[in-house]
Amino acid sequence: MSRLWEKLDQVRVENRLRALIDLGQTLEDALRIVREEENIGMMHLWPAVESVAQVKAREAKRIVIRVFRPHSDLGSP
Repeated sequence: MSRLWEKLDQVRVENRLRALIDLGQTLEDALRIVREEENIGMMHLWPAVESVAQVKAREAKRIVIRVFRPHSDLGSP
């Protein structure tokens, strides 16, 4: 049984992002690390990015999507 995403989970993700950034990680790298550690989807990262990066929700979504969107290699056959 999966448990529901709770406010405490959100706070934990925000704190982990802040800690990684304080240790010198970029926001993008911190997002990758947290997503792997927490095994969570992008939807749960948007509010954390909004809080940590102090951006509006729309920009937070753009940041998360940009980090996790598969990069197409247009130069390869």
